[in-house]
Amino acid sequence: MAEITLQQRLTLLLDGSPLTPTQRWLWVFSTGGTLLDGFGIFVLGVAMPLIIAQFHLTPDVVGLIGASLVLGAVFGAGLGGPMADYLGRKPLMLVDMIIICAGAAASALANGAVMLFIGQFLVGVGVGVDFPVSSSYVSEVLPKRSRARSMVATIACQSVGMLLAAAVTLALLKTVNSAQNWRLFLATEGAIALLFFLLRLSEPHSSHWLMSRGRFAEATESFIRLMPEQRQVVLQLTGNAGNQSLATSVASATSPGIAILFSRAYRARTVLVAAPWFLMDIATYGVGLFTPIILSAIDTSGLTAGAITHDLAATGEAVQSICSCSSASFLESGRCQSSDASGCRPLVSLAWLALCCCS
Repeated sequence: MAEITLQQRLTLLLDGSPLTPTQRWLWVFSTGGTLLDGFGIFVLGVAMPLIIAQFHLTPDVVGLIGASLVLGAVFGAGLGGPMADYLGRKPLMLVDMIIICAGAAASALANGAVMLFIGQFLVGVGVGVDFPVSSSYVSEVLPKRSRARSMVATIACQSVGMLLAAAVTLALLKTVNSAQNWRLFLATEGAIALLFFLLRLSEPHSSHWLMSRGRFAEATESFIRLMPEQRQVVLQLTGNAGNQSLATSVASATSPGIAILFSRAYRARTVLVAAPWFLMDIATYGVGLFTPIILSAIDTSGLTAGAITHDLAATGEAVQSICSCSSASFLESGRCQSSDASGCRPLVSLAWLALCCCS
């Protein structure tokens, strides 16, 4: 029988420990990218009618600006995972918030379509980087029985971001009667990213990543911060083990790489999981991003109304759509605990059925 390494012992200790207040706060800090994703989608959609009126954009340019957010997210997601493995989870979770701040500032100060495209592309890059990094971080700092629920709840925070954006944009449209409101909309995204950057400064590094890099003393401190009640046990385990034996056990662990997802054993599962996400993203990004533009074009507020009144009416109607989507997201996050008992396949099958019925 193979000997259990120190890293495995500490992981088992973390998996069996109760969820601590520190871990709950770390989960809150990790939701920044997902929340800002939903916030950015809604804010850009509400800002677009005002931007179109100011810069007299053609439909092609409007489509490119809307796509810039998603394009940046795809680019950032491809970079985020490998960079987090090399540089660590915490540094990337700080860098992506800085990128979002820079993109939001560039967008708010844009004097034309090109600068707006670049700004939103940077926001998308930051959000894309945060998705794989924060997911890895959450899975490495939370106990096993809380991990699945927390990761699903993180996804539901996209709806929280949309609702927050709706509240912010409606408040600004009602209180600030200016065609430059869209700059305030986009600037608030940078303010939220800055807040998450400051909050994340206090979070510990991932202990698993530290151990994989041979930084055992820092990993011990990280484990103690996550499990203060297990301090003596952690110190005893790390004190009795030699760094040389641990280094050997860590070095022997190799990653199979992303290609394993497309191997015969996992190919069907990969498609089953990816396809619903693909269809949902069409609705979230492809339709949700342009909902205020569509509603504004319908001219719900009368022919003589100005751009701000049109945008306010369109935003109000868009909020109703967001609320229905948010309810579904929160329902799904609340049911994720049942997946532990009944398995994931019934819930995935139910999700497919819901997509077919709603199409």
